[in-house]
Amino acid sequence: MQKLYCYVDETGQDTKGAFFIVALVLINKERDDLRKLLMRAEDDSRKGKLKWKKATRKQKSAYITAVLNAAAFQGKLFYGQFSNTTAYLTCIIDAIVGGVLQKAQTSYKVSIFIDGLGKQERRLVAVQLRRRGIHVEKVRGLRDEADEFIRLADALAGFLRDYLEGESYARALYQPTTLHQLISKL
Repeated sequence: MQKLYCYVDETGQDTKGAFFIVALVLINKERDDLRKLLMRAEDDSRKGKLKWKKATRKQKSAYITAVLNAAAFQGKLFYGQFSNTTAYLTCIIDAIVGGVLQKAQTSYKVSIFIDGLGKQERRLVAVQLRRRGIHVEKVRGLRDEADEFIRLADALAGFLRDYLEGESYARALYQPTTLHQLISKL
């Protein structure tokens, strides 16, 4: 049986529905090796455990370049982009379903970690995912500072927002075709 780990963060609630981005990091047995790569990228970029919004452009560029250039992360980074909606939890569920279905084999279980998810929402997310055919082992809320993978999901969501909003550092790093080869759009 395949064991998947799905780390989720989002950005865009402040746009009041204009756009909403959900970033996913979907990994399996290579979790320990990838964690070491992320710790090195956080150290080398000097981003450390900073939230994406609080990092400098230099730290952001160095961190996201290290991650996106690491072959080990290919096929593990996903995002969903939504507009004209404030049904944020539904968007998160839709993105998780899309990512898991792309990554999962026939027999799997997935543990899902969502930034800032409360107890009530955990139950709702688990029920909704199971109703949509996702084999959920557990759903937990995490904080950005708690885990390298949730910080990666935060960085991915932040970078994609910066890229889509035309931030010069983000546009300078990647062309649209290159970006979509590295991060799969759901």
